[in-house]
Amino acid sequence: MVERKRRLGGWRTIRRVLALGGLAAAAVALIRQVPAPVTATGKPGIPPSRQALESGFEVKDIDERSVVYILGAVAATTALAIGIVAVMIWHVDSARTRSFAGLSQQQTAQSVPPAPHLQINAFADLARQRVRESRLLHSYGWTSADHGTARIPIDRSMALTVGQSLDAPPW
Repeated sequence: MVERKRRLGGWRTIRRVLALGGLAAAAVALIRQVPAPVTATGKPGIPPSRQALESGFEVKDIDERSVVYILGAVAATTALAIGIVAVMIWHVDSARTRSFAGLSQQQTAQSVPPAPHLQINAFADLARQRVRESRLLHSYGWTSADHGTARIPIDRSMALTVGQSLDAPPW
């Protein structure tokens, strides 16, 4: 398990380095790009129209370098935040691992209760209990035949009591 984590950790590091290298290369390529002439139409070499100038429209194009710097700052801040979180997770995980290192074999062994084992398969017992209770809730039958009390299905009981007051009579 530890060996697998080491192998995965190595690949993750390589992927992170490659991703950061790609971002840096893209930023350098955008910064070194030759700036296009300033126009108001978005097409290099075409001057702004007379109407655009008279109407007061903005005739300057966006500065690519400042956008690249802003995006680079956002990417650097994001990478820094991710790095801080990764260091914090590593620190908490290593502290947790160190705290469990002192447990003895006796403390970590699974305990088996002493005999007699009264309930071998608890889940099967629970399933049988639920089936029995469901059968009692959804069928007719005598609760006490000597006293003349019977049970009715719960759906029928709810249908009979809908709209009736459940308070005791006043007498």
